[in-house]
Amino acid sequence: MIYFIFAWSLLAIVCCITGTYLLNLLKASCFDRVGDRLIIATWSGLILVPVLLLAVSFIIPLSLLTGAVLAAILITLSLLSFPTRTELNRLKSAFSIDWLIAFLCLSLLVATLLNRQMTWFDTGGYHIGAIKWLAEAGTVPGVALINYAFGFTSSWFAFAAPLTPGFLGHRIGAVTNGFIFLLSAFHVLIALNHVRQKQFRIADWFAIVVFLVIIATYIATIFAGSPILISFSPDVPVTLVTGIVAWTILVIKQREKDEETLPSRSILPAIDVKILPLILGAGAISLKLSALPVLAIVILFYCFESRFALKRLAIGAALTILLALPMIGYGFITSGCPAFPSTTACINFSWRFPPEEAANQLATTRVLQSDEPETPEANSTAANSESESLSVFIQKRLDWIRTQRKVQVMLLLYGFSIALSIQQLIFSRNRQSQAGFGWVSALGILGMTFIIFYAPIIRFGLIYFVLIPGLFAAQVINSRYRHLASNTVFRRSLPFRSNQVSGRLVALGLTCCFLILLAEDQRRLFSLLPPELPQPELVASQVNDVSYTYPADWYYRCWAAPLPCSGIVLDKIRLRKPAQGIRAGFVYVPED
Repeated sequence: MIYFIFAWSLLAIVCCITGTYLLNLLKASCFDRVGDRLIIATWSGLILVPVLLLAVSFIIPLSLLTGAVLAAILITLSLLSFPTRTELNRLKSAFSIDWLIAFLCLSLLVATLLNRQMTWFDTGGYHIGAIKWLAEAGTVPGVALINYAFGFTSSWFAFAAPLTPGFLGHRIGAVTNGFIFLLSAFHVLIALNHVRQKQFRIADWFAIVVFLVIIATYIATIFAGSPILISFSPDVPVTLVTGIVAWTILVIKQREKDEETLPSRSILPAIDVKILPLILGAGAISLKLSALPVLAIVILFYCFESRFALKRLAIGAALTILLALPMIGYGFITSGCPAFPSTTACINFSWRFPPEEAANQLATTRVLQSDEPETPEANSTAANSESESLSVFIQKRLDWIRTQRKVQVMLLLYGFSIALSIQQLIFSRNRQSQAGFGWVSALGILGMTFIIFYAPIIRFGLIYFVLIPGLFAAQVINSRYRHLASNTVFRRSLPFRSNQVSGRLVALGLTCCFLILLAEDQRRLFSLLPPELPQPELVASQVNDVSYTYPADWYYRCWAAPLPCSGIVLDKIRLRKPAQGIRAGFVYVPED
């Protein structure tokens, strides 16, 4: 648990300083409150650092030393900016001991909640394996031949690599997912403080409602036996960064409506604060392709929210490509395909994953994503779906919808969200409260459509189904609370309005109570490192000049087994450069 708190504190410093430099570069004055700037700065750094690490992995392994050097470079470059230094000093003076206590309390609670053994299936199957390859060898040519899932690109694994050094052994915890979970909880706390100080806006209520729903859902999954939060799954950061993108759009649009501060220009006329959601959205694509709806909306927001100009389109396209290049390069190096397991735009490198096997994996992935049973018949149907007529495909989809309760729930939320959007956009007379509603609605509807048709599993797109109801609830609460806040009796009834000492004592007392309740084993409260990962029994094997292991029981996967470890018995591969070992990669050896 101490490991979590130490790592999160360092990550917060690095990401906040890096993001603050970006905010000053863009002159993002619409984020006028200290708490808002702290949140968006940390998220901006959190998106950029994993992309940089993924790019660095092409050259050297992502060891702890590599991560420390990159962090030092980013901090040094950021602090060379005088506006950045000035703002950091202002931030330091604005956050008193109360906020330090609040951050510590939240850190203790989240660390206790996450200080459990990882059991998430995909983490044992390929998440930790991909992280170990990046940490020990960097991006390795043909590593998808060892485990096809290593060809899946996610900068989130690169972000985790320096944070899971070898000396931890099997005592690895969900340090990255825990950090963004903590950041979201702290965001809710900042928004609640704005409410307490009567400085609230619709964006504050939106953050409170949406992130509380997401936080409660993730906590529920832990106690329900499906703890995706205690893993390295990129679904978690994609969900939370989508919420931040929507919140950012609301802040920008509402400040424009207030006419208190217009988006300021910087560097070039076409580069202003509206490029910030684009940076977040383009960076989210490197986490997982389920963020594609986010990218589509932020590109439109950047290009068309202001007067359309070809220069904005060119800058938006260039920035998107720049942030996507590490992801594309990783795909080419590991499998020969930029969007593996899709065989589109693949290059026939010696380490290219076999096209026919890639097609089978893509068909299997589609079956798994649709929650259909994995049978030979289902795989055959998925593999041949492209040759089916559109009417047959639609009929099968309708039959499938009628039998899948989870999809029925998603469709119900889909229809409810569309109805709320129509009601708000057509019948609402309060134009002030609609600032940004159209863009958030578009993001929610496009995201839900994408998930339902492409990958109808709720964990891939939970946030999309929350955005529109969350924003509608935020508008209602904002209107009602504004009337209550003007009531003198109500203001006097607010707890801890001026008694800061009492507030600190109650916060610490509640934290201690929750820690005791969360820690089933009291020793977890004082543990230095997370619990050990599952350690499956391994079988040693060899194919050509490649020595590897695989789990004796396929259900338990490899987890943190020594490299290379495969989920299947390998054949048709050999070392790319035998003298350099596994770091030089692998090549495919077809049968004669």
